[in-house]
Amino acid sequence: MLRLFHKVLEKPLYFNTITRVFAIGGREKRINESVSGLFNKECMGEVLEIGSGTGQFSYYYLKHLGTYTATDINLDYLRYSKKKVGTIKYVTCDSSMLPFSSQSFDRVFALFMFHHLSGKMSLSSLREMKRCLKKHGKIVIIDPFVPENRMDFVGRLLAKMDRGRWIRKRGDFCRLLKHAGLRIDAEMKMNGSWPYNMWTYILSWA
Repeated sequence: MLRLFHKVLEKPLYFNTITRVFAIGGREKRINESVSGLFNKECMGEVLEIGSGTGQFSYYYLKHLGTYTATDINLDYLRYSKKKVGTIKYVTCDSSMLPFSSQSFDRVFALFMFHHLSGKMSLSSLREMKRCLKKHGKIVIIDPFVPENRMDFVGRLLAKMDRGRWIRKRGDFCRLLKHAGLRIDAEMKMNGSWPYNMWTYILSWA
């Protein structure tokens, strides 16, 4: 049953519907405020988004940029996004094999993507993101992690049920960042993210 539910979420319309359900109770507003503050500081220059999905964050990018490059492995997601916004450069590709020149972007964003990737895929994707990043650029990642509080039963249950099969502990993710040759410049817990345990990472070349 859970696999069927995850399969349904691969369709853009159903995915967006579930996203709106999780926004009930002002949660979306609090998360959007955190995302907006992050973009105000970090969205600049030539920007690449990895795992852009249905383009749910396109507003924040275009608030600061004339255009940017959005990628996803799901062609249906990109087609859905393009119906909403046509000024974005869309590229269908695997995050572990990015079809871009080395050191060609000032910022590389990956929002809520890594919990969908195995450890091996995550490491390959991080190395590709670093390759595409200019020497003095930044990588911006937001992702959910397993709650550190063992008594947070709701959060831990959601982590098991989430469509992302690889929600990991933050310590494990930090080890992947180190293996990819990335330095953590900042890490911040996202306000209002409960029952998920969402964190933001700002990274650069180590």
